Amino acid sequence: MGLVEGSVRRRVAAGPGRSRRCGVNAPHDRTEASTRPSTTHEEVAVKRLSAMRSESALWRMAGSLVGGQGATAALSFLFWILVTRLVDADEVGAASAVISTQTLLGLVGSLGLGTYLVVELPRRPPEEHRGLVLRAFLSVSVVAAAVSLVVALVVRATGGGALAHGLESPCRTAMFLVGAAAAAIVLVLDEAVLGVDRADVQLRRNITASLLRFPLTLVVLLLGVRDATALQALWIVPILLSVLLAWRRLRLPGGATLDVPPPGGVRARGRIGVVVGEAARATRHYGLNLAVAASTQLVPAVAGLVLTSEENAPFAIAWLIATFAFVIPYFVSVALFARRANDHPLELARSMRQTLPVCLGLVLLAEAGAAALGYPVLLVFGPQYAAEGYVLLLLLIPAGIGMVVKDHLVAWWRVREQFRLATTLAVCAVLVEIAGAVVGGVLDDARGVALGWLVGLTVELVVAVPLLVVVVRQGRRAPVVEDAS
Repeated sequence: MGLVEGSVRRRVAAGPGRSRRCGVNAPHDRTEASTRPSTTHEEVAVKRLSAMRSESALWRMAGSLVGGQGATAALSFLFWILVTRLVDADEVGAASAVISTQTLLGLVGSLGLGTYLVVELPRRPPEEHRGLVLRAFLSVSVVAAAVSLVVALVVRATGGGALAHGLESPCRTAMFLVGAAAAAIVLVLDEAVLGVDRADVQLRRNITASLLRFPLTLVVLLLGVRDATALQALWIVPILLSVLLAWRRLRLPGGATLDVPPPGGVRARGRIGVVVGEAARATRHYGLNLAVAASTQLVPAVAGLVLTSEENAPFAIAWLIATFAFVIPYFVSVALFARRANDHPLELARSMRQTLPVCLGLVLLAEAGAAALGYPVLLVFGPQYAAEGYVLLLLLIPAGIGMVVKDHLVAWWRVREQFRLATTLAVCAVLVEIAGAVVGGVLDDARGVALGWLVGLTVELVVAVPLLVVVVRQGRRAPVVEDAS
């Protein structure tokens, strides 16, 4: 508690430059204070109206992100209903293990560049935007493909589990590499659009990718192909097409070159320093991104390794439904960071007083909905999915409470640039969660994975909740700020 409050006091007392950023003019002496006219009621009203517009923009961005995810989840739900009815559970389990793993490797290959672009694009002149984003695309696709190749070779050499079944042929392995690269590009693109205040592009891209799967599925099924390879293709191809369409719609200014002119007229000899500086700033976000997202990405991968393909199939469907309870709070925290990344931390703390109760309420609402409607919904996939998946769903959704707490704390630490503290705590949290999932999976199969993960999250909350309470209390001291946008 002392660490958080003390740091905030230092921020507030950081001098006139910091004070003006918060809308407070800190006088240098009493003479200046006595000669400055007092703030009129009209000025206060204007500042409050400006602050309301800023909060409204935050919720619009969050609404766009959540709306896109909601539409994607609904369409993905229909897609997997179709797939589970027409494809053997063994192939569904293998494909879902591959898709979960390549999504994780896309995160590994993203290098933190997406979050870096959220902060950096608003600071750069528009003519540099295109080159900066294209260079990020190239970097993450190469790294993600290379990492996925190593993973594929190791898994194929060791064998075992649903993931090995999904990578058993060279064709499936090649698609795995492409899928990981596509996942990395999507992560960068979906965050880069927030840096230029174009969340609508992400919304359209998600819906486009989901809609494209249905005609492609019809074609594949008519051709009589009903295995894990086909399911991989049906997942990857729409993503790549949606990226191309989104890029065309985004229309970033600047040339097609991958080179980005250094800021401030720095000449060629200084370009290396600029690139190194960019990489260092992105790396701080990268380590934190990996630590934060690792649990939700590793749990399906753990399930794919410790469960058989048939056991993993109902877990994958339950996880698909449960993730909607996770991503809504996540996207709210993303919007919170995107809107407040270049503001004073106290402004973010003030916004948390609104976002936190909304996110917690949504998780509780999702759990109530799952208890009432989970079984009949899962029954659509088939009796075997409903019998096992209903209990899994009820165990997985409450983990969203832990996600809400973690995501809000991470947004706070990012804005305050406390990357070392945030990454250290997040890594410890991941180790606790994954240990619980692995032990649970060994002892009690799919239910054990879900229960073990939930127990790990509960242990984390004992530490995280007091920290978040201290942060939220700082919001009471936040000044009324004029919205620069």
